[in-house]
Amino acid sequence: MDLGLLCHVRLDLVEERVYDRCELKVLGDGIRTEFLQERDRRLQVLESGSDPGLPKFCDAECPFLNHCGGKTRESST
Repeated sequence: MDLGLLCHVRLDLVEERVYDRCELKVLGDGIRTEFLQERDRRLQVLESGSDPGLPKFCDAECPFLNHCGGKTRESST
């Protein structure tokens, strides 16, 4: 397949509502391979039950940011 569906999902805890925005994207070989490798890595984490740790950068609007100690791109500059 040369197409992918990219969906951004955001939960608004105040309004108790889920917002989503999806876009159909054309994929090249590089991004397809990267996606499959990341998918496999995440499945491995789920199967093993290990803690994947924090990402390099978190979304600035993450509701848990103040609790986990994650960093945003803005805070690392």
